[in-house]
Amino acid sequence: MLSNNVIKKYRKFVLSKIDKFECRNKFNIDFNEVRQIVNQSFDILKNQGLKFNIHLSVFRKIFVKDLELICFKIEKGEKIEEFDSILSLNTMNHDNKEFSELEKHREILNSEKYREILESMYNYGGKGNSNVDVVLNFNILYLQAKYNLSDEQVLKDIHDRESFKFFLDYPEKLPCSSTLGNFRDRLIKFAKIEKIWFHHQDHLSLLGYPISKELGIDAAFLDANQGSYGKARGEHAKSSRSRDGTSMTKDKVHHFGFKNHVVIDLAFQLIRMFEVTTANVHDSQITFDFTINYIMYADKGYIGANFGCLKGYMLRKSNNPKINAFRTHRNWRISKKRGPVERVFAEFKAHGQNHTKLTTTPRNRVKILFASLLYNVKQIIALKKEIRLTKKKSKKKKIDVKILFEFLENTPKMVKQREALEMMRKFRLKRIKNNQAKYNTQFKKPIPRKRTKQKPKTSQNSVKKKFNRKLAHSF
Repeated sequence: MLSNNVIKKYRKFVLSKIDKFECRNKFNIDFNEVRQIVNQSFDILKNQGLKFNIHLSVFRKIFVKDLELICFKIEKGEKIEEFDSILSLNTMNHDNKEFSELEKHREILNSEKYREILESMYNYGGKGNSNVDVVLNFNILYLQAKYNLSDEQVLKDIHDRESFKFFLDYPEKLPCSSTLGNFRDRLIKFAKIEKIWFHHQDHLSLLGYPISKELGIDAAFLDANQGSYGKARGEHAKSSRSRDGTSMTKDKVHHFGFKNHVVIDLAFQLIRMFEVTTANVHDSQITFDFTINYIMYADKGYIGANFGCLKGYMLRKSNNPKINAFRTHRNWRISKKRGPVERVFAEFKAHGQNHTKLTTTPRNRVKILFASLLYNVKQIIALKKEIRLTKKKSKKKKIDVKILFEFLENTPKMVKQREALEMMRKFRLKRIKNNQAKYNTQFKKPIPRKRTKQKPKTSQNSVKKKFNRKLAHSF
């Protein structure tokens, strides 16, 4: 339930927007009617109460467009009795934590900066004009990666969920599932995956997260539908069977599909490079171009891979027993360094990015592109939260002036008390020394006597045996 003071703030904001519309003369209508509609709807809210508490920043972005729609409908001659968008807050099915979470994602992602890269895929002079906004398609694929939804299901949820509309900035027109597939194919055809990724890395450095010298690499399987072995492969294969997927066994477990290789920055734990291959490609065949200034920490599978930088590989088993102790300690230190890489694949698994229904490696690269963008955005949100918490702890409490004056008045008393305690401590030490000198035996601990073994009694007839040196050294 919202308090009356919060509802007053929302009402003031809406009425101030109506005053601005009236000053600009955007619509030829009587704005007193709009004010009556707004006041009636807020009175209903006062009586019923809101179930969810919405922040003012989210409220502003939602209702500015709705006010324009109401004015436009009144200008046409339509009758409006209540402000539907305000009353819809009572019937929301989703918590408003999702609103605030998606707002943070939208601010950090900043998909508008990719507009030039995405618009270059379409020829606006002739054929192939984009039917829907390019940035809208990009944001829909991001939502698809976050909630692990198919093309058809994403479009259905956008119609139903208010938070999805808010993330997409309330689009007037939505694409169909075929346009999303076409958009994905164009990203592959015009080689825009690498450009988007490098642009994203530049954006991270501007936010204050440059690449550190220490890097970590690891891989995980991207499982796909194997199908039956009797069916066709390659170009003649159907969509239910993977065209490019291959089989692989690791630790006596069979995998079919693809493999995702990820390089992260160990300082900020952000993904810096990624590569998608088939499942049977060995880790040592992967190559990334880095300068000598960087250090790459990897497991035993990457021995022999070319990264162009310093290598910190874990050592394999050896038959030489002399280096076993060194090898185990070195492997332990490297595994401790490269431990955060496993967290990336745990996040992928939480969002359903460890399984794929796509049949080719290029399409899976698009899938992993949006999955890694999602991971980096979530990691930046977590890093900002840590910085905020550390700032709160580092802030010193303000000292009251009254307490400070009382402390200054009582300082001579405190000095006298401290001197008296020091004198008492000195007298106590002297008393202990005098008592030790008087009663020395009481303070000393009794020395334990060593028990000596009793020698066996020898008879007079027994003869002593002499030590034979030659016999002793002969063993």
